[in-house]
Amino acid sequence: MNPTLPLNCIIVEDEILAQNHLQDLIEAHDALTHLATFDNIDDTRNFLRKHKVDIIFLDLEVSGRKTGIDLLYMQEDRSYSPAIFICSGQRDKIVEATDYNNIIINYLKKPFGKEKFDAALNTYIQSLHFGNEMKEETKEEEPVSKEKEYHFWYNHNHKYGGIDVKVFHKDIAYISVDGNYSTLVLLTGEMILVQMSLKNIEEIIPSCFCYRISRDCLLCNPVCVKKYTRNDRDLLLHKNTRVIVGDSYHRGLRAYVESYG
Repeated sequence: MNPTLPLNCIIVEDEILAQNHLQDLIEAHDALTHLATFDNIDDTRNFLRKHKVDIIFLDLEVSGRKTGIDLLYMQEDRSYSPAIFICSGQRDKIVEATDYNNIIINYLKKPFGKEKFDAALNTYIQSLHFGNEMKEETKEEEPVSKEKEYHFWYNHNHKYGGIDVKVFHKDIAYISVDGNYSTLVLLTGEMILVQMSLKNIEEIIPSCFCYRISRDCLLCNPVCVKKYTRNDRDLLLHKNTRVIVGDSYHRGLRAYVESYG
């Protein structure tokens, strides 16, 4: 059974500034609740024995005899383990942690800001199929929500003059951004140029309903994904379009795609 919103979170981090930064990010996210913060593994383990925790934000270099790697080892064989987001600035520690990828949801390489944090969390939340639950709640609150699906307007010129055309998010395969202009690539293969920056796009479509695959490309509908080679990060989309997934975007991509089944 999937956990319910909001998700209960704990922080395992021994640096005060990093603790405060993570706590601010958690408290600013509507789907998360901050339960506690720990600076060592022993206290963390005792808390986990007594409380339901959905997510652990884990620093691998905490002080004391036990490290974040030790906590991963303790959690690996449990029948239920919270989702773990690794927060680390040391590459060698991150590489060591990959042995526990079965319980690690994502890696947040320090320093990271709100954009990367929200992207990682929203991808995970969507993988839990909360998207459908959110839509149902919206329908109850707003009976006309079907008319308010995420969409773009663009001006189409024809022989009778310009007309405004609505393009729904569900019909878009991906969006390629170039400065203040973006190309909406539809599932049909049609390409529509709009005067819209990435910032403008993200104000229209919530980040949990799209996935950034590079600095200038947003995947909007995983059904257009034909093949993803994780090692070389080569993403093959419909119409034989190929995109190289950026270094900081590849880890959550598989979960985003698989969440659509």
